[in-house]
Amino acid sequence: MRILALAPIVATVALCAAPALADLELPAVFGDHMVLQRDSALPIWGRATAGAKVTVNFGAATQSTTADPNGAWMVTLPATSASASPRDLVITADGDRVTLHDVLVGDVWLCGGQSNMEWPIALSNSVDEASKEAATGKRATIRAFKIPHTLAEQPLFTNDATWRVANGETVKQMTAVGYEFSRALADALDVPIGILDINWGGTRIEPWMRGGQMFNAMIEPVTPFAIRGAIWYQGESNAGEANKYAEQLTQLIGAWREEFRREAMPFGVVQLAAFQDVSDNPAEGGWSDLRAAQADVARRVPKTGLAVTLDVGDAKDIHPRDKRTVGQRLANWMLATEFGRAIPASSPVAIAVEPATVDGTKALRVRFENAEGLGARANAPLDGFGIAGADGQFVWATARVDGESIVVWSPQVAEPVEVAYAWQNNPVRANLVNGAGLPAGPFRLSTKK
Repeated sequence: MRILALAPIVATVALCAAPALADLELPAVFGDHMVLQRDSALPIWGRATAGAKVTVNFGAATQSTTADPNGAWMVTLPATSASASPRDLVITADGDRVTLHDVLVGDVWLCGGQSNMEWPIALSNSVDEASKEAATGKRATIRAFKIPHTLAEQPLFTNDATWRVANGETVKQMTAVGYEFSRALADALDVPIGILDINWGGTRIEPWMRGGQMFNAMIEPVTPFAIRGAIWYQGESNAGEANKYAEQLTQLIGAWREEFRREAMPFGVVQLAAFQDVSDNPAEGGWSDLRAAQADVARRVPKTGLAVTLDVGDAKDIHPRDKRTVGQRLANWMLATEFGRAIPASSPVAIAVEPATVDGTKALRVRFENAEGLGARANAPLDGFGIAGADGQFVWATARVDGESIVVWSPQVAEPVEVAYAWQNNPVRANLVNGAGLPAGPFRLSTKK
């Protein structure tokens, strides 16, 4: 299977010793139209002549420092409240001066991953609505900073990127998942939203981890820029190595939290959508193993959420076009966990299985979290469950809701010990949802210790 990558032009950069600097220089992430993180200390950094006095001013806040012998400097501005009123950020260093215009204050989100995160609004189902709305100026407080594909052996200071204000044309090139996520948050919170649009189609997780070439070139130049959190849509390129993906993703989350100096930074993960040919094997495996690794991380790692997307996939296309549903689910999780909104935001999660009996037939009972209102989508018969005995041979099973649990059985399996649900690349039969309409993700559970 070939994973498609957008914009395949690659800039490979080798970092050499920095020459003596005569002028004030800032990383590209500090630019006109940027969004600064509200209610957070704000690191501002750059380079200047060694020993130069550097002063940074934003609104009523002013901080000064002295560039070190290598010309590096950093100040930290105090936290400020959200504001959609454009202001200037001014940096001076002896005789040099840089003024950044149209700076807003709101929430900043990093949107990372591979092609399904990079996938633009222009190629999504919501392009017409999004571009028409943005053309009115309504989305001018959403701004995106898109970093080009770049590799580096050593950490880079900056990159070739600029902030863009969402309008009828620029919105089309923004990350569709990231924009729909930002749009939902902007409506709910009424604050400006900044998108660090940092992704690359076809990439594995390894180069995004600390020390990887993409981490060096595309993450390091924006750290420690103050952000609210991150969302992540990646895994297709690691689908054959699920056994180590959970640990890799855990390490990535930890490293990004350290680099951005926010230990409890919320991190939303998109579980891989349904894809590929439909199988009649109730326990096909394949992409389900990677989905299970993603779910494992969401359960174990604090402040990590999971957007289940089995219901918005496309059997023929690894890039499903419905990015609005994905962005909305991520936004709802953030609103519930980060902002305390009383909205349903989590899919049903299978947590245990135990023996049961149905009309004298031995069965298995699966217990769930986030299970209020369990049922089948569109009131159809519950489907997508397989059951197996000690021989591990799965058959399709009958399932029914029993309170906040599901009972599963089959007359073909006299002594059931294992249950699987949606355990396929493209589990079209899976239709379990909770009362909020959020789909359950795949699981495989056994009564054997």
